[in-house]
Amino acid sequence: MKNKSKLILFILAGVFLSGCSHVSKIPNAKSKDFNNKAEAKSYSQESLTDSELEKSLNIYKGVTVNGIDISDMNRLVAVNVLKEKFEKNLDDKKINFKKGDDVLTYSLRDLGYSYDYDKATKEAFKLGRGKSAEEIKKIKENPVDIKMDLVRSKEKVDEIIASIKEKYDVAGGESYYVYDFENGKVVAKAGDPGKKVDQENLVHMIHRNEKDGGDIELPIIDVQEEPRQDLADRVNGTIGSAESTFNRWFWARAENIRVSTEALNGAVIGPGETFSVNSFIGDTTPDKGYQEAVVIVGDKEVPGYGGGVCQTSTCLYQAVLKADLEVILRYPHTMLMSYSPGGLDSTIEYGQADLVFKNPYDFPIVIKSYYEPGYISFSIEGDTNTKNYNISIFSELLDTTPAKTEYIDDDSLEKGAEVVEVQPHDGSHYRAYKKNETTGKVEVIGDTWYPVINAKIKKNL
Repeated sequence: MKNKSKLILFILAGVFLSGCSHVSKIPNAKSKDFNNKAEAKSYSQESLTDSELEKSLNIYKGVTVNGIDISDMNRLVAVNVLKEKFEKNLDDKKINFKKGDDVLTYSLRDLGYSYDYDKATKEAFKLGRGKSAEEIKKIKENPVDIKMDLVRSKEKVDEIIASIKEKYDVAGGESYYVYDFENGKVVAKAGDPGKKVDQENLVHMIHRNEKDGGDIELPIIDVQEEPRQDLADRVNGTIGSAESTFNRWFWARAENIRVSTEALNGAVIGPGETFSVNSFIGDTTPDKGYQEAVVIVGDKEVPGYGGGVCQTSTCLYQAVLKADLEVILRYPHTMLMSYSPGGLDSTIEYGQADLVFKNPYDFPIVIKSYYEPGYISFSIEGDTNTKNYNISIFSELLDTTPAKTEYIDDDSLEKGAEVVEVQPHDGSHYRAYKKNETTGKVEVIGDTWYPVINAKIKKNL
């Protein structure tokens, strides 16, 4: 029994080896080094039997990619052959973006392009697979050329277009609003047009030139923000106002109040815009009609051009509060003013102190001012359907610090004579409030501290 078993095993082993010896005649990737083109073509499909041809691991005769013959090649070798032929195109073919004398040059590789060698060779290898030897040989008689895809990189093209837009895009002026005094209404105006690279069109132009490269004149278009007259038409009434009186016989001071008040009349502030009083009216110089009058510098009252404009800014500030606008910047005086409750004044000095506020609404607002000798008023015009409640403002005194008197010896004066250099002002702490008269809600506007100013008196001690 043992001898019979050995005999059976010997016969089976012989049969197995015999079968393997027939298969080993068929060329395959493992039996040859296909990293070398010459090695890959070291045999011809012409020498194969029909059975061997059907089982061949190489691309069949008659198959080309973009006109390059890759038959009789292992697919991976075919990839290398195609790369050797086409890869340099990615560097040699360039697209020149032009604007006037400016030229920006990018190769196809810079633009992120690549060839899909893998897809093309896989498609080539599949041709004839699973077919009979007769059908495979027909491919040779009727050659097939596979078109290799040039693959785009949208991300890279978008990145380069973004850099081009950064260079050539020019922002246009925003639409703005003006007050038409003749018709008593706000008019929306278009800002200056800007320039923009037409990205969608540029992408199409790149695609049209991607095969061979070439010149592209940058498509740059005018852009302009559409003015919003519908928002301007919402201005229908007063949303906050304030008034103030002064001595009309102090002519120089009264003239400064008139000039500054009338300068602000008709100023329009768009939705979300910020308004600076100093930026709007400028410096209080004589060429604008400002006169020399008393101004406060520190703890002293001295002559200066524009004395009195602080009463203008204070009146406007109080109207702004009642219109429920957002105050960005406000400076109090260094002492209490007779024309304003404590904590509700606003001083301005060009380059030093300003009144700045913001329009928080989605519609434009207009500053309307009125002047007559001894009287001024400001109203903020807007949409009374949106700001449909009244705001009142008031303040309370929280603390005071009595002023003292400081005597300065001056022997140039007669005995007992006195000269007041600085008038005394008590220090004080005020807290200002605003109240929504519809809801009854009270909010703190802020605290203001007026420093104590001691009297300074010259005297022959």
